[in-house]
Parts: sequence; structure tokens; C-alpha cells
Amino acid sequence: MKKAASLLASSDMTVAEIGYEVGFSSPSYFTKCYREQFGESPTDLLKRKG
Repeated sequence: MKKAASLLASSDMTVAEIGYEVGFSSPSYFTKCYREQFGESPTDLLKRKG
């Protein structure tokens, strides 16, 4: 998940691409797990970054 967070912060990859990159086969499950760990969705992080 830390790798996913750093990819979200530093790359132009989509949430789905990052989910696949870190080993998830389902973008929705990746989003669910990310939200449980960090308290926000990956999309929220991208909105803040943008």
C-alpha cells in the first residue's frame, strides 16, 4: 500500500493501473483496501494532488 500511495503521488497512472501494478486484480477492491488503510480513497488523494 505504501508503494501504491507513492505511485499515486508521483505518477500520472490511473487508480486502476496502480492497483494492478501493486498486485490487485480488481480496481474496486484496491480502492476499498486503500481507503481502509489510509482513511481516504485513492481518488481523493489525486484530487488533493491536482
